[in-house]
Amino acid sequence: MGEDQEAAKQVPLYAWVGHRNFGDELSPYLINAITRGGARVVNRYKANKLVAIGSLLADYSLLTNSHIWGSGFLSEYEGFDISPFKLFPLSYAYGRYQMCYHTKPSHLYALRGPLSAQRLKDSNISFPRGVPEVYGDPAILLPYVYSPTSISQTQRTKLYRLGIAFHQQQEALVSQFKQDLQQTYGDEILLISMIRNGSKAELEQCVDEICSCDLIASTSLHGIIVAQAYGIPAAMLQYTAQPLQKHSTFKFDDFFLGTGQKPSKPVGFSDVVELVKTLDSDASLFFTPPSFRDHCERLLEVFPFQERLKLRSLPR
Repeated sequence: MGEDQEAAKQVPLYAWVGHRNFGDELSPYLINAITRGGARVVNRYKANKLVAIGSLLADYSLLTNSHIWGSGFLSEYEGFDISPFKLFPLSYAYGRYQMCYHTKPSHLYALRGPLSAQRLKDSNISFPRGVPEVYGDPAILLPYVYSPTSISQTQRTKLYRLGIAFHQQQEALVSQFKQDLQQTYGDEILLISMIRNGSKAELEQCVDEICSCDLIASTSLHGIIVAQAYGIPAAMLQYTAQPLQKHSTFKFDDFFLGTGQKPSKPVGFSDVVELVKTLDSDASLFFTPPSFRDHCERLLEVFPFQERLKLRSLPR
């Protein structure tokens, strides 16, 4: 079978890959797992593409006749910029030219949450399918495609009582805080880096690490989503010396509201030992994971490429 025929069997997917950010690298992994033929990553301006995991609601996804399935806005500050006057590089300029003068609103099937939905309603763009009320980050489907090595029928206790996951932009904190935690808590706590390449082995290793902990505290949205998907209570963190998205919790609140949870303020910290003391003293800081089953079923029901869907129903 030729390369063109093989490509025709794959779902064209835009994902923010190549930056070693766990959440973004998950998108091809998941689409490969739930479809026949898998996925091929395509240019952001390509029409008829799937846009799934990630904060990818922008002009290149919303105005290119694409298929939006579970994406959301990064923050409340995101806008729609369709100016063609960006001349470098030429491939980028050509993509914007095509989008600006041949704009066709995309098809919305599911969104990360209601905050993203409201922004789209306020945009006055006429989407062919309207703005849906189907919510959920597709990463909540992970337990149905991967069983972590750290989970077993006989294992009653986890390896670590707490895992602390750091956003890609805070990678330096992993090594910075490791010695402090080791001196105070020994091997009770695991520091988790969310920098992973797109390989199956590295992504699954990260899931294994998250699932080896009784509790997860995270500055990364997908650290929280993956923990909750596997039934692990999770707390949202904000490192005060390096706040992400200008202190915005928009994408976190969007996900929590979309899955029937009540958002709360992140736990701010500058010292990791004091952070652990705070988390130990107040169990209410952790979000009790709800059942995502209904959200997963709805996501599968509205998946844009139904003819290629392999995971059509959830196992009991």
